[in-house]
Formats: sequence, C-alpha cells, structure tokens
Amino acid sequence: MSIEHFNLQDYNIHKARHTELLGMAETSRLANLARQNRKQRSGISHHILGWIGQHLVAWGEQLQERCEDNSEAPHLDSSHVSW
Repeated sequence: MSIEHFNLQDYNIHKARHTELLGMAETSRLANLARQNRKQRSGISHHILGWIGQHLVAWGEQLQERCEDNSEAPHLDSSHVSW
C-alpha cells in the first residue's frame, strides 16, 4: 500500500480490529489461567473425581444388593445424591 492510498478510515478500522484481537487474547489468557489455578488447587481434576464418585456409588449399590436378604442391614438409597 502506498502512502497515497492511506486514509484515516482504513487506519481506524485496523486499529479497532487490533483492539478487538487484544481483548480476545486477554480473555483467553485469563480463562486459561483460571483453569490452571483450579487444577492446581484441587490436585485432582474434576473428571477423575467424578469417575471415582460414580464407581463408589456403583460399588455401594452392589454391596446393598448383596445384603438385601439381611433384614438387619439398613437400606441405603442414592436418590439423595445430586448429579
């Protein structure tokens, strides 16, 4: 682009787009930082904790089924657990 074709409108459009891209990059950086901090605090990812929880509930239900014929064992219900 030669200097003769340069105008203020082109400059303002370029400047606005540049500002928009900087804002998007900052938003992305902050989101990544929040994800990293969340993982560092818990030590274990939420995905792994969810997997462990599901397997513990399944194990508890299996134990409950095995003890159904024992009338002295209290009946446990997992319906109070919110997913």
